Amino acid sequence: MSENVQQVPSVGRVVHYTAYGTPNGEFPAGVQRAAIITEVDTPGDPTSTVGLCVLNPTGMFFNQHIRYEPGRPGCWGWPAFVPPVIRTSGVAAGLLPGGPTPSAA
Repeated sequence: MSENVQQVPSVGRVVHYTAYGTPNGEFPAGVQRAAIITEVDTPGDPTSTVGLCVLNPTGMFFNQHIRYEPGRPGCWGWPAFVPPVIRTSGVAAGLLPGGPTPSAA
């Protein structure tokens, strides 16, 4: 993504939530979990606090006013960009920065 373009949180977007973990270590701190934005406190602000539905392996967690501090426990951030892979006969043929072409889809 260009340095001049910032993503802005909006309802329904998928983000990462960094887990606090549990006191006895059953679930470690710092683990990234998928989350869906359920509300945005300051629409249009790229660093707005948000409401989230966090998708854990054992259930869902709902919370409001989650801060934008990627990687910090209890906060949200954007997932890293993962470029698409073009496959030919089941073997990765290379990466295509703009996404797959119609002939490769």
